[in-house]
Amino acid sequence: MTTETTDTQLSQFDLMKQEANTKIATMTLDDIAGYIATLRASLDEYKTSNSGVLIRLQQTVDTITEFIKDNISDGADTDALKELANELEIELTKDLRITFTVQYYADVTVPLDYDVENIDESDFDIRIQYTGSDDVDFSDDSTEVEDFEVQEA
Repeated sequence: MTTETTDTQLSQFDLMKQEANTKIATMTLDDIAGYIATLRASLDEYKTSNSGVLIRLQQTVDTITEFIKDNISDGADTDALKELANELEIELTKDLRITFTVQYYADVTVPLDYDVENIDESDFDIRIQYTGSDDVDFSDDSTEVEDFEVQEA
């Protein structure tokens, strides 16, 4: 936007503001209330008429996003596609679910009269730490114990 355009827009805004002030100065309170109602109706009509444009714009962005992601996955010119995605502020990510099984064994010495029923899975803190690439974000990770057993050795 150039300075000339900005100045013109400001001048138009100032002119509209002066006209509104002049109009309102000569109105009664009932007239002002009616004028406000008319402005609100105009605003609602504007929102309604432009909602279709916003929907089409979002659909276009979604189509471009899908095209870029599909073609990056297919090994196309990824640098150009990544640059386009960056310009359009499209996040190039995908979600993965990683599942693996870990077995843990421990020999524990306890008193002879110790009740093995006192040990359960909540007594253990299981943590798995990802040490790979910094590009990976584990935003929704969980650990689940599927089988827990305590027996005398």
